[in-house]
Amino acid sequence: MLGHAKNLYAMYRFGKSVVNVDAFEKAKDKGIVGAKGESGIKILKGKGIKKRSKTYTHEIKVKSSEYGGYRIYRYKNENGNFIFDWFDKGKH
Repeated sequence: MLGHAKNLYAMYRFGKSVVNVDAFEKAKDKGIVGAKGESGIKILKGKGIKKRSKTYTHEIKVKSSEYGGYRIYRYKNENGNFIFDWFDKGKH
């Protein structure tokens, strides 16, 4: 599912820096991981994060000095597909 997001966010401009999502693609391929110390997909606690009409339940996190503070979040749409579409700093 990140393939679609990768096309949209292949290069994401955040302030003056440009973030390449290849590190997030590799983390996504690792699958579900624990809350600390690993790159991969993390299940958010509780009911997730509500943003507008969407509830984000998972995040792709990367353990690195360059991207460690950022996440790509996903929600489940009305067709049951998981969509990664929100790139932001981690909600620690």
